[in-house]
Parts: sequence; structure tokens; C-alpha cells
Amino acid sequence: SSNESSSDSSTSSPPLPPTPEHALPGVLFSQGSWYIPFILDLEHVGITKGHGPLTEAAHLLTQISPAHKQTMEKLSEALLCRDDSKLRDMLYGPAPPTVAYNVEVLYSMVMPSSDTRLERSRSFQLACVKKAPLLVQCLSDKDFLNNAAPHTRRVGYLALVRLAKLSLFTLGHLFEILAPDGAEVTLDKDFRMDVTILREALQTVPNHSCELIVKAIAEKLANALGEQVMTAGEESESVSSLVWWRVPTAATVRALYALAYSVAQPSEMSGMVHPDDVILVRECMEVVTICMALGGGHLEALLHESWWQDTALYLMIDCPNPQVRVSCAEQLLAMCAWGGG
Repeated sequence: SSNESSSDSSTSSPPLPPTPEHALPGVLFSQGSWYIPFILDLEHVGITKGHGPLTEAAHLLTQISPAHKQTMEKLSEALLCRDDSKLRDMLYGPAPPTVAYNVEVLYSMVMPSSDTRLERSRSFQLACVKKAPLLVQCLSDKDFLNNAAPHTRRVGYLALVRLAKLSLFTLGHLFEILAPDGAEVTLDKDFRMDVTILREALQTVPNHSCELIVKAIAEKLANALGEQVMTAGEESESVSSLVWWRVPTAATVRALYALAYSVAQPSEMSGMVHPDDVILVRECMEVVTICMALGGGHLEALLHESWWQDTALYLMIDCPNPQVRVSCAEQLLAMCAWGGG
């Protein structure tokens, strides 16, 4: 008996040693079912109790850990579901830190860092574009990230604005495909889209490498959606409903300017604008540009709004951060190039 057992042990292959990465705390957190939700709850407790060190420590833990596996699974199900209710629940139901984390994970799924994963994310990207009405609604909805701490709003809105930008740029390129030779897309008697203005707006993307990636992905997604329009079935219906969706309204533009204005205020302690807030302002202004183009480019009406005059005056002249002033002025000049709509 002992000989048999020794023979078995000598012929069987030794177990593979665990890789060091699997034992890292962040990886363990992301794979476990309750670690990340518990840490997010701690962050919320820290915010509500005014406990700065607890809030900061919990937030940093979620930032250095890979995306939570169960959150990714829930978001995958919500994205690929025709109904918006599951995604809406994840964007409105939980406490602000969890909502912001959900949006961050969603962005990482739609726009992963590696090129190989980027190609595999195509289904997520298409599904995300079809959720554009919900994502854009969040931008102007006061209930979204209501009463969130500054750092929570920063990370949540940055991911949301970037998702909205990808969706809206894709929609813009889709309208180009639908009107390759004409100057207008007529959706109904009350709404016409000037594709000439839209085409100019799509060419004014700043020459940053990350923006060029977004533009290239948006063009690919628009081509895929254009092909789906030609087919029969649920996919065609979902794209058609997206085309007939009334594109971002003045309320969305106003909300983006309000968000940019609020985050462009210098910190009381440092007297400076947070670097991530500078990026958020730039992203907001780029989304404003595409929103205006999708809405017909009616810049003249915007210029006469008193709220816009006050907001633009601060962002382009009074804000102490030069990058904020430049990014806002750049986008306004780009819109002026359309001739006012």
C-alpha cells in the first residue's frame, strides 16, 4: 500500500505555484464578493461623519484595486439589457461613493487601457452608445451624485462625461453616415439637423492622443450601428430609437457649464484648481461643443443667456488656472467657426 502511494506521488505533477500577483491585497479585494462594497461603505461613513482620514484611505483603496469582479458582472448585465432599469438602479440607487465607483468601472470596461482588450470591448461600447439617453440625462439630473463629496463628484463625473462624449461623437458620426450627400437630416417636422455644422464639429477634436483614440473608436462604432440599421430585428429597432432620440437639449449644455464652473473654483487651502478638475473642465467643454453641434449649433441664442455670460466670463477670464481658460476659449472659438448656427 505504501509502495503504491509513493509511486502515485512520484508520477503526479506538482501543483502550480500561485503567482505573486494573485496574493496582492488589491487583487484579493477585487475578486472577493464583499471587500470593495465594504470599503465603499466605509468611504460613505467617513464622508457623512466628516472623518477625513477614513474617507481618504477608503477612497485610495478602491482606486488602487482592480475593478471589482461582481460589479463588472452586474454592469455587463445592465449594459446588454434592452431595458435601462438595471443600469439606472446602479447609477441612482446606492450611496454616492458606490455610484461614482460604478461609473468608473463602466468606463474602464468600455475604454480599457490595452489595445487587445479594446477590441474585445466592442459589444460593451455599442451597448454604451445605445444607453446615451440615460447617460446624458445623468449630466443634468440634480439627483445624480446628489450631496456627494468633492472627490466623489470629481471621479464620478469625469467618467460619466467621458462616456457621454464617446456616445455623442458616435451618434454624430452615425448622422454623417445617414446623410452622406445632404446638408440636413430631417427626423420630423420640428427637428432638422445641420450635418454640415456637425461635420465641422467632429473635425475640431483637440489633437491629443487620447482624443484621437476616442474619435477613431466613435467612427468604428458609428459604422457598426449604421450596419445594424440596415438589418431587421431588435438591433435595428434599438439603433432607430437612438436616432430618433431628441439629442442633448439646452439643459444639458447648461448643466455642463455649471459643472465646469463649480469644479474650476480654486481650493480654499491651496488656492489652486485640482489637476483632475482641470481635466474635467476640458472634457465638459468638448462635450458642450458636440452637444451644440448635434442641436443645430445655435450659438447666438446661448450668447444672450445671462447665466452663460457670467459662467463664460469666469471660465475664460477670471479663473486662476490658465489651462481652464484656454480649454474654454478653444471650444468657444470652435463653435464660432460654425457661423453661429
